[in-house]
Amino acid sequence: ESFAEALAAADGKTITLLADITLTETVTIPAGTTVTLDLAGYELTTTYDSANAKHLYALYNYGALTIESSVAGGEINSRGIYNYGTLTLNSGSINAIDCNGGYAVYCQNGSEFTMIGGTVATTYEDDFLVNKGGYDATPVRLESGSKFVMNGGTITNVSDFTFSIDIQTGATATLNNGTVTSIHSTISNYGTLTINGGSYTCDGLEGVTAHVIVVWEGSSTTVNGGTFDGKDNYNGFNIDADDGANVVVTGGTFLSVHSGSLYGEGTITVSGGIFFDKIPADRLAEGYEVAENEDGTYGIVKDPAYGKAAQIGDSYFDTFAEAFAAAQAGDTLTLLADVTISSKLTISFNLTIDGNGYTIFYTGSDRAIDIPNNASTKVNVTFTDLTVDCTASYCQRGINYNDDGKLVLNNVTVKGNNVTYALNLPGSSDNCEVEINNSALTGNIALNIWGENSKKGEGVTCLCCCECLS
Repeated sequence: ESFAEALAAADGKTITLLADITLTETVTIPAGTTVTLDLAGYELTTTYDSANAKHLYALYNYGALTIESSVAGGEINSRGIYNYGTLTLNSGSINAIDCNGGYAVYCQNGSEFTMIGGTVATTYEDDFLVNKGGYDATPVRLESGSKFVMNGGTITNVSDFTFSIDIQTGATATLNNGTVTSIHSTISNYGTLTINGGSYTCDGLEGVTAHVIVVWEGSSTTVNGGTFDGKDNYNGFNIDADDGANVVVTGGTFLSVHSGSLYGEGTITVSGGIFFDKIPADRLAEGYEVAENEDGTYGIVKDPAYGKAAQIGDSYFDTFAEAFAAAQAGDTLTLLADVTISSKLTISFNLTIDGNGYTIFYTGSDRAIDIPNNASTKVNVTFTDLTVDCTASYCQRGINYNDDGKLVLNNVTVKGNNVTYALNLPGSSDNCEVEINNSALTGNIALNIWGENSKKGEGVTCLCCCECLS
């Protein structure tokens, strides 16, 4: 005869509505009680409390309550549901119908809400922009110590002054799938939020700053997937991170908003996703870069050079030794990090080593770099933007060039505490050509020229600035 009578007999069973019901007082689901409520296409409403100008809350759930509707159209229309226990929504609708507050699902400390399907919504807007008053209703609010998991369904908010999902400090939300829409900002996070999938849309209103996700100081947000659309709303962003907030983005699609995808003084670290705007370098995770897609959007890709020691063309190498072993005549080997070698580096073929601003540290006592005489062909070697540091120990030669080809130093520094010759040109290199540009040579003897070249004063050309200290 009444909902209360059915509830009293329903532990471990399903209550199926056979008609629309209006509750004149809030119904409590006791702790330790397991109940399934099948709305069966009917409407469960609460009376209006005229003294306080609001509807009653429909349910106080302390037990394990599952809500579903075996027939389309089942609804709970009230100020909302207080959840102290475990609440699961499979289908049907839970609507907060007041314009002056209320929560469709209000999760308290220790409670859990799992949404598999159905709808949680606000249905009445008091036009805050005109009245400048009222607080509007909220679809889902999570207090400290509560948990929310969304695997499907729809959350809709027509209020222009509240969030669709309001996560307080100490609360946890995991959004795996489903659809969340709003007029005001869609999600407010003071707690811990993980988004793995789903669709999140903020329609916005002219003159209202509205974001898809607002992340507040001290909170943590991880976005691994999902679609986020700010609908070009006024001064809005997909993610707005307050100072002291931490956001990690590893995936997701971030569509157009008025001002951009990411905003705020908080820490936002991006290692994946698709964006309509180009993400600034200081937002990227270490080792990642922005790549423009054919459709004009931007993706985030792993920098192939990150963590590598050297590069030859499009090939990257973990160590300098691997790169040098793979080098062929005519290649350019580019350093991507500082290199330490303990044995001399012998170059017997045409090669360019682009130091890229990095340093080769030599810790041995022989020659750091040796280009020996090659009787069959001339060996041409170019060093660019490179430092050869021999300060770790006694070193006979910094660079030793003993061939009859051409040696070029462009912006090269050779230095050591006790280097016999910073650059040595032995006697067998009588016919070599040496070009030194904007370089610095430091050793017991900075530049040592043997053989006929030393007599003729030929073969060595210093262009721009060459500093020789000995």
